[in-house]
Amino acid sequence: FFEKVLPGRGKGLISNHTFRKGDLILTSTPLFMVQERAMSDMSKADRLLLQQLSISALPTRSRELFYNLAAHFGGDKTEDVLLTNGFSATFSDSREGFGIVVPEAARLNHDCRPNARFAFDPRTLVHKVHATRAIEPGEELTLSYIDEKQIYSARQQHIKAHWGFDCGCKLCSAPEQIRNASDTRLRRIVALRKSLFLFTVENYRKVTPDMALELVSLYEEEGLNGALAEAYMVTSLWHCVSGNIRQTRKWASLAIENVSDV
Repeated sequence: FFEKVLPGRGKGLISNHTFRKGDLILTSTPLFMVQERAMSDMSKADRLLLQQLSISALPTRSRELFYNLAAHFGGDKTEDVLLTNGFSATFSDSREGFGIVVPEAARLNHDCRPNARFAFDPRTLVHKVHATRAIEPGEELTLSYIDEKQIYSARQQHIKAHWGFDCGCKLCSAPEQIRNASDTRLRRIVALRKSLFLFTVENYRKVTPDMALELVSLYEEEGLNGALAEAYMVTSLWHCVSGNIRQTRKWASLAIENVSDV
């Protein structure tokens, strides 16, 4: 892939290679990490000073990589770059939250139906980006900055508030009729997930494997490729509850395959 200036989108990464679903696109380690709890416990002055000192201790090239990233919010430059480009990460069983800056991955622009997704390995401190579908040469490599299961208006509001732009991806710029049909599917997805991921005795009597199969179908129709593993997993679970071992194994295998892909 290579970096390119895109009209109205700033810099982005363009594929010059054919990627298959599950292929590793890039791997890198964070340039900057901050513990969210520690930062929130500090005074603003101390927080900003610590962040500035941390970046100033980096090699010149690393500092340049950091400060050349986009900054949306204004105010302190170091914190602005962190807030605009930071990925969330957790560590071990404590689930301690960190904000991490990975300049290479930060160059991937947002799309509500992206062709890649990221994962952070807390054991190796490696941040990886994998393809969630086939990607052809000339395509822009994209990530979703938000929960892709939100309806159109919620996605637009979230992106505008956090990154300061109006999303013009293929889905968001589609005719209103298409967006409305998508929103209908997304609302159904939310309703199904409330039932399928509620593991109570009462719910065991109400939920059927067909509801899980509907969720899979909706995910596929919506192009939620990065979330298919969870749909396959919950479908396997409800087939297990119903006693269908063959279907349990089938959907569990698909879930494992998709988790391995990303």
